[in-house]
This record gives sequence, C-alpha cells and structure tokens, in this order.
Amino acid sequence: MRVGIITVWDDENYGNRLQHYAVQETIKKATYGGEAVTIEYSDDYKSRFSQSAERFIRRLKAATTYRFCAHGKLKIERVKRAKNLRAFSEKHLRLDGGLISNGHIPHGLNEKYDFFVVGSDQVWNPHFNHATPELFLTFAETEKRIAYAPSFGVAVLPDNEEGYFVKMLSGIPHLSCREEAGSALITKLTGREALTLIDPTMMLTADEWLQVTNTQLPKNNYLLTYFLGRPSDEAYSFIASAAAQKGLEIVSLNDVDNMELYGIGIEDFLGYFHNAGIVVTNSFHGTVFSMLFRKPFVVFGREPMNSRIETLLHKFGQDTRKYPQIFSSDFYAIDYSCMDKLLEKERNVAISYLREAMGLKDGR
Repeated sequence: MRVGIITVWDDENYGNRLQHYAVQETIKKATYGGEAVTIEYSDDYKSRFSQSAERFIRRLKAATTYRFCAHGKLKIERVKRAKNLRAFSEKHLRLDGGLISNGHIPHGLNEKYDFFVVGSDQVWNPHFNHATPELFLTFAETEKRIAYAPSFGVAVLPDNEEGYFVKMLSGIPHLSCREEAGSALITKLTGREALTLIDPTMMLTADEWLQVTNTQLPKNNYLLTYFLGRPSDEAYSFIASAAAQKGLEIVSLNDVDNMELYGIGIEDFLGYFHNAGIVVTNSFHGTVFSMLFRKPFVVFGREPMNSRIETLLHKFGQDTRKYPQIFSSDFYAIDYSCMDKLLEKERNVAISYLREAMGLKDGR
C-alpha cells in the first residue's frame, strides 16, 4: 500500500518537522510496513529549482550582508536552522519529489497513491493562509481522503468562512482532529462525529524517538526553556527561582536574546529535552517531549494556542503542571505512573482509525 502525506511545510519549525516524521512512521505501522511518502506542500507554487535557488541565496546573504545588518545574527541562525531541518527531512523522510500548492497539483498525483492523508499540524487554520482546497485533498478521489489528527488552531471560525469549511469537510469520509475543540467544530459544521486523536508525535515511544536523538549532551544539570515568543517577566522570574532551587544552569532554545542554540537541528533539539533536569515551556511540542521523556515540566499559557495544551494535559492527568497552579505542589516531582497505559490506549485508537479508513484489519 502506498500512502501520500500532505501537510504544511516549514523548514524553521521544529514541531512541524517532528509531527511530520511521526505521521510517516505511524502510517508505516498502520499499513504493516507500507509506503508513506510526503508530497511537499507550499502556499505558493515554486519549482524545486526555484526553492533550491532561494535557499542558496538566503545562505549567501546570511554569510555576507546579513552579518552587517540589524538582527543579522538572528537571520544567520534562522538560515542555519532551516538547513538543519532540511537535512533531517532528506535523511529521514521519504519525499515524493513533487510539489503541491494552492492551484498546482502534480500531474497524475491521484493515480500514484492508494490513499492520501492530510495532517497533522495546523493545516486548517483559517488565519495562516492554509485551509486551501488541496489541504482538504480535493485533488484525490473521495474514497482516498483521510484526515489524520489535523488542527484548526482555533475553536471558532470566522463567520464568513463557515460555508467553505462545511463544503470542504463534507468531501472527506474519514475525519479526526488533534484537539477536542477542533472535533467539536467538525461536529458543529457537519453533524458528524470526529475522533480526537493524540498528536502524532506521541504515537512514537521514547525509545523510537531516541533513534533520531543526540543523547551525547550534558545530563540533568540544567533547566531547559523552550518558549515560542519572549517569556513574560513573570516567567523569567519563575525560571530563575526554579533553577536556583536545584543549582541548575539555564539552557534556552529558540531564544532570540541568546542565540547560541537557535539554529540547532532536530537531533540536538530532542537531545536537550531528553537530558534536561526540568523543562519550562509554553510550547505544545515542548510539553509533548517533556512528557515522552518523563521530565518534570511547567507550562505557561500562550494565546491563542492554549486549547491543544489544555487537551493534552487533561488527557494525561497533568493539569496541575500549568503555571501558576504548579505552586500547589513540588514542581520537580511528577507522577507518570498512568502514562504508559493511557498512551497505549490512545495509540491503539489512532492505529485502528487509520486501518479502518484504509480498509485494513488489525492483524491484517
């Protein structure tokens, strides 16, 4: 069986690439070792040659002009990160070689695959120039369309777009979502029930993630921060206090004020989570990998993305890890005793969903 994966593509976003890899590996499991192939998606069509040329120009500018401009260091590190994420993709993802975008479909694409899966990530976010017809798989025969844990990124759609979403969703026979708010939105729009599935990154065990993780980093002697955007003054204060309590160094990822680690690749990104003493984050995937690697963690809120984290924490009984509720207990102590059973149940639900959608039976 050959399955084509369509999702948004962002060479600077760790969560994007991590979920992308996880979708591929999950589909391979669900199809008993079948082919899972990514067809790269872009909001605007550009040829493979044009994309390569643009990447070369960005790197050239980063090596010359950017270093003399304001924020030049950040631009250099962003190019470095993109290069590292692209290298991970070429090493660990099976790529179709074609490009799909709004208004551009590779010739004969429908005939090349038995099924198409859209997801995960915020493929249906109305505010990100996503949710194009291609991301509802309109180029494929209806029976080939499967939505696997996609996200809207919002709980409510703009009023003028509801009709469009009703039409697009009605063309997908198998619907699921990554958060409860999205599943409720699908039910509201279509009258159909949609499963809420765990994020694909949680479909892989810690041991499976370690296969693409650099574990040769300092261990347990640092507090790791991973924030999308700048932490608040309150967060900075908490981080300093938490690190001082155990005499830990503070190591920061994605920090524009300390960019030593800004451009690292996926392997090092995972390695810093795996070897941390504690994690403080406002990121969904920062929370996911803290949990997968069984780390104590503290979550700060980040609007408007809180619904995904709320769903995640509630599902696995970790609601008290949110700031400021965390002060009610020792934030270095965490109970993961129920994690394995809950994960096994959720993983089985997702695998069964995919197999049913593809007409496969458990055990073949």
